[in-house]
Amino acid sequence: MAIFKSLKKALEAPQEATVLKIKTKGATLPNELFTLTSLTQLYIQSSELKTVQEDIAALSKLETVNIQSKELKEVPRELLLLPKLKSLNLSACSISSLPPIVGANSPVQILNLSSNKLKSLPLNMESLSKLKELNLSNNDIESFTDSIYFLEEIVRLNLNSNKLKSLNLKTDKLPNLKFLSIDHNPFPEEEKQRIQKDLGLWFEQFT
Repeated sequence: MAIFKSLKKALEAPQEATVLKIKTKGATLPNELFTLTSLTQLYIQSSELKTVQEDIAALSKLETVNIQSKELKEVPRELLLLPKLKSLNLSACSISSLPPIVGANSPVQILNLSSNKLKSLPLNMESLSKLKELNLSNNDIESFTDSIYFLEEIVRLNLNSNKLKSLNLKTDKLPNLKFLSIDHNPFPEEEKQRIQKDLGLWFEQFT
């Protein structure tokens, strides 16, 4: 595994470039990036990135993608459908929704959408049925729908620091769920007690 921290150097040895960690400038990713088809891991930091082009589909060997940019508000469905993608980290962006995926399933198992602009769960949860870990902490989520029950393989769910006032979650419909984090939500005291009693969940802090 060859780790590159310069796009220029990676382009000089494209067959060896399997891991790329770079900071980018501009509203889009450099087009040359999409020629690095041996990449299995991609880490992008930017203060200007607004668009991830559909050309990301050319990087079909990617297993891990980590992109941070406060200007990024959406991502293409092609990113979620990369055939070998297991871990996708889009934390600390400005994403308010995920693209619809019709007639296909994402292979992603670990999805980090913490510190974004989500007000509800992603609408296409049925296309994310292979998820084992989902981090939605530090968003503006006030409630969630039954679409959560499409995540039959979910093991870890983080809903810390949202705007939840109630937790109508039927844990028996999530048979593999082992870790549920809901700290720092504005639950009324009565709801906190119900959660403890009905769900048998105990947390260090319910503020």
